Amino acid sequence: MSTASFQSFLTGGIGLLIVAAMAIAWLLWRERDYRMASHKAALGGVGQELKIALQRVLDELMQLSYGRSPGRGAFMPMGRPQLDAVNAALIETNRQAISVIGAFYEELEIRKLELRAAMAEGEDHEDLRRLCLESCVEGIATLFLWDVYDGVAPQDAPTTRSWDVRAWMKGHGFGRFEFPDLHLRDAVVELLRAYGMHLTPRPLTHTAHEYWSMRYDRQADPRGVFGRRKIAPAIVDEQTDEAADYVGDEPPRLASAEEAPPEPSPPPEPAQAAEPVPLAEPAPAEEPPAEEPQAEGDEAPPVIRTT
Repeated sequence: MSTASFQSFLTGGIGLLIVAAMAIAWLLWRERDYRMASHKAALGGVGQELKIALQRVLDELMQLSYGRSPGRGAFMPMGRPQLDAVNAALIETNRQAISVIGAFYEELEIRKLELRAAMAEGEDHEDLRRLCLESCVEGIATLFLWDVYDGVAPQDAPTTRSWDVRAWMKGHGFGRFEFPDLHLRDAVVELLRAYGMHLTPRPLTHTAHEYWSMRYDRQADPRGVFGRRKIAPAIVDEQTDEAADYVGDEPPRLASAEEAPPEPSPPPEPAQAAEPVPLAEPAPAEEPPAEEPQAEGDEAPPVIRTT
């Protein structure tokens, strides 16, 4: 084989290997996308299956609540193929939520069998109807967490407005069910709040009359009405500081509660200002003695001046 032929063969072989590798990668990528789409559809089918089962039971319970007969095929056991398929397949999902949905199906089937047996025997089934309705409320709460938050626990779900829960129920067809002794949407919201989910706004704790009748203590609030009051700094006991900083074997003994505190020394009296001393008035100047008048015959002695 010549050198030119060998190089052509080598170039063609390397090209075929590259094309085969790209084809294998493309097939694997398509298989992965198909598998992910199948898993997503299966998980969505679990929620759809649960919604249909709940709506069917709620429709039968509503007819029974208003005194109408739900029919001969009411409260019959229902299958759950989507849930069984997810349990059988290796699908990456929240297995805790899948277990909760499976436990709900079992509880609902038990309630339906008990209610159906009581109706067949003609017994009073009001308590059983209430229990079955409460199970449906729990199922709606479980379906909401599964559909909106992928089945997380109620305490781990983010903060949600209660109106969003009611709007979700109305959008999924649960708003058309009415019962004389239960408001369905309010019951679901209260159940989610009882399970630890943070729903806003919080329920009112006082009526309007009770709230406005409360007396506000301005001194009980350390920050004041508007939160602007300054708090005085705490006075630290010097003895406590000395005991905390002492490192020796025997810490200094603190004064016990039984010992009477020393009497406080009286505050020093303020120094009295000295009374102003009145100034002595100057003595009146003495008047020179009056000269005696001289007689006419007398002459004054001559004055001798020396230079």
